[in-house]
Amino acid sequence: MKNILIIRLSSLGDILLTTPVIRSLKKLLPDCNIDYLTKIENKETLEFNPHLRKVYIFKEETSLEELTAGGYDLVIDLQNSMKSIKLTSGVEKKIRFNKSNVKKFLLVNFKLNLLENFPQIPDRYALSIKRSGYLPGFELDNEGLEMKFPVQTVPLDPRNDYIAIAPGSKHFTKRWPEYHFTVLCRMILDSGAIPVLIGGTSDIKICSAIQESEPGVINLCSENELFRISSILAQCKAAVTCDSGLMHLSCAVKTPVLVIFGSTVREFGFTPYKNKSIVIENDSLSCRPCSHIGKSYCPQKHFKCLTDIQPADVYESLSRLVYED
Repeated sequence: MKNILIIRLSSLGDILLTTPVIRSLKKLLPDCNIDYLTKIENKETLEFNPHLRKVYIFKEETSLEELTAGGYDLVIDLQNSMKSIKLTSGVEKKIRFNKSNVKKFLLVNFKLNLLENFPQIPDRYALSIKRSGYLPGFELDNEGLEMKFPVQTVPLDPRNDYIAIAPGSKHFTKRWPEYHFTVLCRMILDSGAIPVLIGGTSDIKICSAIQESEPGVINLCSENELFRISSILAQCKAAVTCDSGLMHLSCAVKTPVLVIFGSTVREFGFTPYKNKSIVIENDSLSCRPCSHIGKSYCPQKHFKCLTDIQPADVYESLSRLVYED
C-alpha cells in the first residue's frame, strides 16, 4: 500500500485523537505516503506532524476527484459525517469509523448504558481499521497523543511551578463555573504555585473575569494561537481543564491533566488518553449525560453536574496529580 488518505474535519481534540493512528500506520507501512484532509482551522494541529506527507484543506466545493487524484489505495474516514460520506461515496477501498451513534442516543435519552467499558476514541478508531481487514497487523503503539510544534517564547520563569487553567469550553454545560475556578486559583496561589490562564478567542472573557477576581494569576489567554498555548502547557506542572480540546492538547504535550466533566460522561470515550490524569465528575445525578457534545443550557435548570463539584475537592485531586507518583 503506497498512498493512504485520512479524513477528520473537526475539531482540535478530535484531530489530536487521530494522531496515534497516523503514527502507528507509518510504523506499519514506513514507505507509505499518508495524507490528511481537514478544515482550515485545524491545519496547525497537523502542520508539523512528521508522519504526514501533506495536509489538504477541506472546502465545501471539495470534490471526489480531488480525493482520488492522489491515487489513494485506501481512504480512512474517521469523521463519518454526511460531508465525509458524500466525499467518499465513490471510493472503492475505504474504512469508516463506527461512531456508535445508536448507543450514544440510548445513553443520552434513555440512560441505557451500552457503552460501559468501551475503549477510548483512539482505540475505537483502531478497532474500525482492524475490522476492515485492509491493514493486517495494524495495532496502535503505546505512545499516546502527539503534537509537534515550533516552541514559542512565553513569559514563564522556569524556577516557578505553574498550573495551567483552561476554563473554557464551546458548550455551557461543559464549563465548570467561573467562580469555582477563581476559588481554585486562590488555593493554588496559597500553595506557592502560580495559576496560568490559557485559552483562545472565545475564552478571553472568562479568563479576564477570573483575573479580575484573583489578580495573582497570570493571564496568557489570547487569540487562537495553538503553538503558543502548546508552549505554555509544556512548561506547566499540570493543567486543569473542562471537557475540551485543551484537555487533549495537554495529553499531546505530556502535561498531567485534571479534567472536570459536566453534562458528558467517560463512556463517550473522550477521556485523557495515555497520559497522567484524573477525571472528576458528579456521578450521583440521574440526568447525566444530557448530551454527547454539550448544551447551551441545563435542561434541568439546576446545573448540579458542575456547580456541585467543589474547588476544595478539585484542589485535593490536583495535589495528588502533581505531587504523588
